[in-house]
Amino acid sequence: MCNLRVLIIVVFILIIIGCNPDAEYYPKPGHCGFIDKTGTFVIGPKFNNALPFQEGLASVCVGLFGSGKWGFIDKTGQYVVKPKYNYARSFYNGYAVVQKGSKFGFIDKTGKNVFNKWFQYAGYFSEGLAPVYINDKCGFINDRGDVVIQQQYRSADSFSDGLALVMDAHNMIGYIDKSGKLVIPKKFGYADSFSEGLARVAKYEKASNSNGLLNEKWGFINKTGEFIISPKYNGVERFSEGLAAVRIFNEKGSEICRYIDKNENIVIDQQISFGGNFSEDLAWGYVRGKGFGYFDYKGNWIISPQFFEVKDFHDGLAAINIGSIDTVGRWGFVDKQGTVIIKPQFGYVSDFQEGLAVAITGSWKKRSDMDRCIPVTHKTLTLF
Repeated sequence: MCNLRVLIIVVFILIIIGCNPDAEYYPKPGHCGFIDKTGTFVIGPKFNNALPFQEGLASVCVGLFGSGKWGFIDKTGQYVVKPKYNYARSFYNGYAVVQKGSKFGFIDKTGKNVFNKWFQYAGYFSEGLAPVYINDKCGFINDRGDVVIQQQYRSADSFSDGLALVMDAHNMIGYIDKSGKLVIPKKFGYADSFSEGLARVAKYEKASNSNGLLNEKWGFINKTGEFIISPKYNGVERFSEGLAAVRIFNEKGSEICRYIDKNENIVIDQQISFGGNFSEDLAWGYVRGKGFGYFDYKGNWIISPQFFEVKDFHDGLAAINIGSIDTVGRWGFVDKQGTVIIKPQFGYVSDFQEGLAVAITGSWKKRSDMDRCIPVTHKTLTLF
């Protein structure tokens, strides 16, 4: 499940491995580029790594894997910001977070350091504020670079739905408003940002057969911190398009996934092991022994379970995987009827954004002789 602790770890993993789907594997240099919806490369492949286009620009990496430099290109493939950073995240609300050495800063689309400041770490701007770390503490700056919420937290996430998630020195999580006021006390061990007015959080209860160990149970709170959906689920996804996936044990002791609305009515009661968020009217689900497919709001399978891995729909297409990580050319795209629009031929792909998707040709080279780590769900794999 996604929570603040995991979120922070993931951020630093992303800085290290970019679009690498598995930490043991890495793309061959110069095999990463951008395709259109016919599957044709319109840029590259000539990069070592890349992130999808956002706000008209894409972050790309050249040079040896792990030591290359990142810059930004436009949709003609021309550099707008030359590669000079250790890492560069996508543009969001007009700014991009870049890493230079061990420091992080914000640039505009000309490559200018807009605040002429560097931080220990920086998150993206959302709702006019961004979390930054100074002297091992996290606070928030405004879009002029001024500190408006003092550095006092162990960590924090960007604002969402008017609130930001913050963690104290004891690893407890609460929520602040834009004035810095603590509106939901720091009382959760695991939590997520608000989405569609609710946030998923976890509480602990003693397991009946665990010799005193605690079970993690998930529910949803509103913006006053009140549980709207009590913490009784093994795991939950964020609310998306009005529905959220929740996991429970059935009468046979097997974990199954259902979808509930914000009144906790069961809307979809599919016999699936786990499922994703709804995106563009469809959600993916996994059926043990069959694979991944997509269903609609009524739980009807629109694309039958058949794939090794999948991603959410974006720009009318979804990335699907037909084979294991050792299979060359396993990723392609389908439309909402399940028609293969781009045949599986790529080593890895991102979602389509702004009409283009990142695609990597060939297979992945293995880093070591360690056992392969094949993720159980696409969400652990998706780093774009």
